[in-house]
Amino acid sequence: MSDNTPGHTTVKKDGYEITFHPAFSSRCTIKGSGADGSETELYKQKDKHVFKNGEKHPKKHVFKIKGGKHGRDLEMEIKDPRHHVARIIVEFYADGHEPGSTMKAESVEVVEVDNFSKTCPPDC
Repeated sequence: MSDNTPGHTTVKKDGYEITFHPAFSSRCTIKGSGADGSETELYKQKDKHVFKNGEKHPKKHVFKIKGGKHGRDLEMEIKDPRHHVARIIVEFYADGHEPGSTMKAESVEVVEVDNFSKTCPPDC
């Protein structure tokens, strides 16, 4: 789905770029773990998302996050035909993480995407 995300919104803040569907994401934060427990709000819904031309809540959409101090590059396709996902939480490893290594790797960032967006319909 890369680079083809109709109906999605892209926001850039503090070196991060996130892409999401505005009928899904009401808020997106990224938080450091350990000593760097700072939280950055990358997006917060201000106004209701108004569906146009008969559009409805998507049954499939994407979430992307790029950049930041660790150079993130993640794209997730969410297939949720019954709209059961309330929140997505992803923990990121530190730079240099080696998949399959016997060394336990700690996470250094957590991104959280909340699905409590207000839309019209149903609330117009």
